Amino acid sequence: QEVALPAGATLVLYTDGLVERRNDPEDHAARELLDLVRTGAGLSLEAFCDHLLAGTRADTGDDIVVLAVRCG
Repeated sequence: QEVALPAGATLVLYTDGLVERRNDPEDHAARELLDLVRTGAGLSLEAFCDHLLAGTRADTGDDIVVLAVRCG
């Protein structure tokens, strides 16, 4: 499938370690990740990824990988 992204859009791919929590039955972590994305949207890509990592409340000790690509 192909998706056209507008100029300035950021595509974020991440592993579940970024949002995984032991006791989160209502999946609050996914909503909190979206809040982090919104608040960090104007940052450079490096700062944006750092912002996501610093703001996560993941608690499983799982590996975290974040890949962000911004369309020019």
